Amino acid sequence: METIKTNIIFGIVIIIFAGAFYLQTGDFPTESRLLPRLVLIGLMVTGGLMIIDAVVKLKKGTEEGGSKMTKKGFIYQILLPGLLMLGAYLVLRLFGFFVASFVLVIVLFFYQTYQSYGTKINIRHFAKGVMVATVITGLMYIVFSVLLGLPTPDGEIL
Repeated sequence: METIKTNIIFGIVIIIFAGAFYLQTGDFPTESRLLPRLVLIGLMVTGGLMIIDAVVKLKKGTEEGGSKMTKKGFIYQILLPGLLMLGAYLVLRLFGFFVASFVLVIVLFFYQTYQSYGTKINIRHFAKGVMVATVITGLMYIVFSVLLGLPTPDGEIL
């Protein structure tokens, strides 16, 4: 029952924050506001679906899949990814969008493969991570800069 109430509250919070951020995109240049607005609409829909799911479970009297967050789960699922996003923001401010994207993809690649498979970084794994990050960052450059002509954030250093 506690998880259901938490999901309702969390869904409401997501909708409120996504709505507030959606209102902030009104000042964006026309060509730059589409993607943030789509992401924020997706977040609002997700929040709404969380509320609907919780209300349905509340009416049925079931609480399937409700599990307590452990300390290890909090660290690996909330804290470390949050710190990665904060680090990516700092790299973005200093070096710009594409360098930050490359660094974030490579770090997430190593983190995910370690969490999923226990893979430690060796030279082959490192090379694979660099290739994946290069391909993804290259595709983002082609899509955002070349095809769509959208401006990407520049860093203070680069």
